[in-house]
Amino acid sequence: MRAGGQSYNGPPILQVFADDKLVGQAEMTSALDVVDGKVAATGEVLASMGTYSFVVKDLEKVQKIELRYANDASNDDPSKGDRNLWIAGIELNGKSYNATDLKISANHSEAYGEAIALYSNGSLEMMRPEAGWPQPKVACKLPKTIQLTGFESNSPMLTAQSMAEVKRAIPTLRALRDCSLIIRARTSRAGAPGGLQKLASARAAELLKQLRNAGLSWKDVRVETLTGDRLVEIDVQ
Repeated sequence: MRAGGQSYNGPPILQVFADDKLVGQAEMTSALDVVDGKVAATGEVLASMGTYSFVVKDLEKVQKIELRYANDASNDDPSKGDRNLWIAGIELNGKSYNATDLKISANHSEAYGEAIALYSNGSLEMMRPEAGWPQPKVACKLPKTIQLTGFESNSPMLTAQSMAEVKRAIPTLRALRDCSLIIRARTSRAGAPGGLQKLASARAAELLKQLRNAGLSWKDVRVETLTGDRLVEIDVQ
């Protein structure tokens, strides 16, 4: 995240919470101190902001992220000394959010463009988006295969077990949306070749539909049909 502020008898401290559990905290070493008895001006603070990083474990399970300021302080004359926390924005797995996109909970705050200045103890909060948190981008140098157990007999419909496996695979597949997708659908060996080919194609189409229903899509999708068993594989390359 990009943050900074104004120091007074020490810098502001930023605390990061995930579902009200402390993830970590950092002193804003980029915050500007009082010079000649004057608090740093707005433009100076914005230009001096630094980058601070935190690791939120199991982010996909988190419902709320909170950036908290809790060590506010000031001189009796705030123009001569006032500790404040400024936040320009945050980045989650490569996706950027302005501070003004977050919910503000503070008695005294002010927006400066995309940044928020917290002049009193308070916090900025972000709730888990309906579609989930952004997933980290994954390099596509090596194929990744996800194998499902199969389909209903002589049907393009996925078994209940396969449907459950698809749901478990969604987070992994969502992180691979920038890769290409290969769906390998199989049938048993028993039956006319033309009918088996048609059934395998229908199975691949059904799986792709389930993935798209889950909000996933790829620019490059290739379907391969095979005979041999009722397994289906998803290769993301």
